[in-house]
Amino acid sequence: MKLPLISVIIPAHNAAIFLPDAIASLRAQRDLTFDILIIDDGSTDATPAVAATLGDDVRVIQTPKIGPGAARNRGIAAARGDYIALLDADDLFPPDSLTVRAERLALDATLMLTGGYIQMVTLLGADSTPAHDPTRIRNVPYLNVNLGAMLYRREVFERVGGFDERLFYSEDVDWHLRAQEANMRMAILRRVTLLYRRHAVNVTAQPTLAQIPLTTMGVLSRASERRGVPTTIDTLNRHFAACVDPLPDAPPPLISVIAYIGAANATHNDVSLDSVRGQVGMSDYLPLDLIVVGADADAVAARYEARAVAADSIDAAVGRNVGIAAARGDLIAFIDAGEVWLRDKLRRQIEFMRANPHVETVAGYADTDVPTAAPPLWDIPLGSLLARRAAFDQVGGFDPAYPLAHAADWFTRALDANLARALPAETVLRTPAPSPSERAAMQREIARIHFASIRRRQHEKKYSPS
Repeated sequence: MKLPLISVIIPAHNAAIFLPDAIASLRAQRDLTFDILIIDDGSTDATPAVAATLGDDVRVIQTPKIGPGAARNRGIAAARGDYIALLDADDLFPPDSLTVRAERLALDATLMLTGGYIQMVTLLGADSTPAHDPTRIRNVPYLNVNLGAMLYRREVFERVGGFDERLFYSEDVDWHLRAQEANMRMAILRRVTLLYRRHAVNVTAQPTLAQIPLTTMGVLSRASERRGVPTTIDTLNRHFAACVDPLPDAPPPLISVIAYIGAANATHNDVSLDSVRGQVGMSDYLPLDLIVVGADADAVAARYEARAVAADSIDAAVGRNVGIAAARGDLIAFIDAGEVWLRDKLRRQIEFMRANPHVETVAGYADTDVPTAAPPLWDIPLGSLLARRAAFDQVGGFDPAYPLAHAADWFTRALDANLARALPAETVLRTPAPSPSERAAMQREIARIHFASIRRRQHEKKYSPS
């Protein structure tokens, strides 16, 4: 499908450090041609010099400090494309997210704008602790008003008008309220279309935040007067939710369950695998692909109509990676000898994923870990996890350098990669506690995992103010 030229308008005020990443995220989109306009909104840093290095398809328009709404209006007036994308200089488009929006518009001439979910990415220097706190469903994608999550037909701005240049905040709320009043039809796709990067110098992180509620109240008050009915932010939230594309009819997901059984222990193996088989009786939509890895795998697999894919000598991390490679399912779960899944574990987790379609992983607690505050990351048991196959494509498999704590390493890498995840506060697993010697060895591995995570995130320091 030949897609129209897309004009991407990027307001930039003192954004030299962010612009290369924003443009790189555009280059990661497939099958698109761009007309990129950077509106230098009165920058006093190296923004103009950096913008000049970003490619022949990048045009730079310099203005005095006029604010983001006015800067976007300048860009829209100069745009050459039939479609308009709006990207803040410090945010990113996920790969292909702009392509799928353009394809959706091209397939339906009645749509004026299309968008998706937003995922927050917290950089160092800005509230980074909650982003690494497993008690928070922090980077689960969410619906909200954000111009960068959408793609617009050029004509929609001719019909709705541009952004109110008197507003330095909430101009996006004002515009989308007016678009709703003008009956501009939109569709929200069930995927992330914007990575919103939270950092210490966000406009919404500044001490002047007291102005924002007052500005938003004024925007909502004017909308109420136009409409003749009270208008709140929930008005827009409900409108966005009503425009989410319905899920297509699809067969039940196949779940690959990787059972690592370690040393031969028929009693523990049977208890664990019986608990897996017990999930099938709880619902009619749980087809299982059971894979047995480890000692005596052939004999155990024969008893449970499972597949044996590994030899006795394979250790846990490598064995699970072999199981992942052999998995046929769209979803992947794990269980060890001696562990027991509690009643309805899979059904509850699948229902959570269906209600939150962008969550890549959902985990829970073991029965000894039900807390008032969440347990440390390394105490989240691997047997509690249900993950989409794509999670392993993004994060990779288990690292055999951590024989005891490879699950904690994987969860940490998933957090550092901003994988959309959730940890509902419910118990899904019964598991034996490690011995004191195993716990001590695990703690040593976890110290190494912690420092590896710090090294991976060192590059984020460039986004912190000096």
